[in-house]
Formats: sequence, structure tokens, C-alpha cells
Amino acid sequence: MKNESRVLPLTSVIDQREIQGWSGREPFSFLICSLINRLVSRPLGERVKIADLTYGRGSFYVYGRESLEIHGIDIIKDEWLVKPDLFVHGPFQEKAFELPPNTYDIVVFDPPFPTKPSSRVAENKPWLYRNPYGLETLFKALPKASKHLLKPQGWVIAKIMDAKENGILRLYHTELANVMISEGFKLRDLIIYRMVHRQRPKFPSQLLIQTHSYLLIFQR
Repeated sequence: MKNESRVLPLTSVIDQREIQGWSGREPFSFLICSLINRLVSRPLGERVKIADLTYGRGSFYVYGRESLEIHGIDIIKDEWLVKPDLFVHGPFQEKAFELPPNTYDIVVFDPPFPTKPSSRVAENKPWLYRNPYGLETLFKALPKASKHLLKPQGWVIAKIMDAKENGILRLYHTELANVMISEGFKLRDLIIYRMVHRQRPKFPSQLLIQTHSYLLIFQR
């Protein structure tokens, strides 16, 4: 593996409290939509085409809906905060190839974490834990799906958290970066998003590191 896959370029740290005041209850939507506007410029009236492989409730698009054409895929159809233009029900490993090739400006990936919820956080946010496949399987599927969906020079925005499993720290953001780089994608940016939590939620065998998330930005 090349050195570039082991040393990730950190370009910024964003604190949730810095944007909470004007972004309301969905600060990540403000951040994601700001990234989309920075990565892709379009003539007035033309929408940016998004393929979201793990759509969930669509909370990423609360603040930028009018400028986006969103096609979402998910194994669960949740109660949407933002309704996509097209929704495909099923695992993206299969369903991504039912969407038109070389069509999308950006692929968005925010995988749920396969763990047994045993805390108030997991009970309040059950969509975080609906992943029967395992993260490694989803990581391997992401570059293949992205190559099918993206236009040349298209972008992948991936949101990921690390975890501690059975006493071992899993640097999922590094594992995902290694997979994507090995498949020919270029890592253009890495952002740490610090979240405000009083304590980390604990699980019997897994400690999800929820004090911060990573945003990895890749280019085809």
C-alpha cells in the first residue's frame, strides 16, 4: 500500500457548537450541503445530482433540497425528513447498478453501524443500527458502486465513525480510505466534526466513538 493511504490529510476541524446556532437541529445537513456547493458548481436552475447509498431519513439535505436531485437507496424505508426524487429499496451493493451509469455528481455514504443497541441513544435512533452486512462488506462495495454511478471526476462524500470493539480500537475512517485509494480514488479532503456529548454511549462489546465523526472526500 502506498504511503498516501496511511497518512490522511487533515484539512479542518469543525466543532458542532460553531454551526449549531444557525443550523438548528440538523447541523450535519448544513455541513454536507456546504460541501456539495463547494465541490460542484452548476448553472442557475440546474440541480446537482446526488446518489445517496444509505439514505435513511434524508437528514443530510434539510438545508439544500431545492438545489439537489436526490436518488436514495436503503434497506429500510424510514419516515423521511426529506423526500428523495427517487427511492430504491434494498442493499446498495445490488441496487446501485439499477441506477443509470456515469450520471451523478456526488455519491454520499453514511453506513449504519452493526451493533446490539443497549442504550438510550440506540433506542432513540434505531436507524443507526440496521446493518446486517458488516462494515467491511459495505466498504468493499462502495468503490464499485461509485465507479458505476459517478461522472468522470465525480465525488464521494463518506461520513464515518471509529469504534472500540472488544478492547481493540477500529479506525474505520482509515480502513475505508485504504479501500477507496486501492481502487483508484483520490482522497482530497478529511474533516473532523467534533460533536457535543456528555458521555460516550456504551455497548456490551462495542464502544462507538461518538465524540467526533470523519468526513472523507474522494474523487474519481
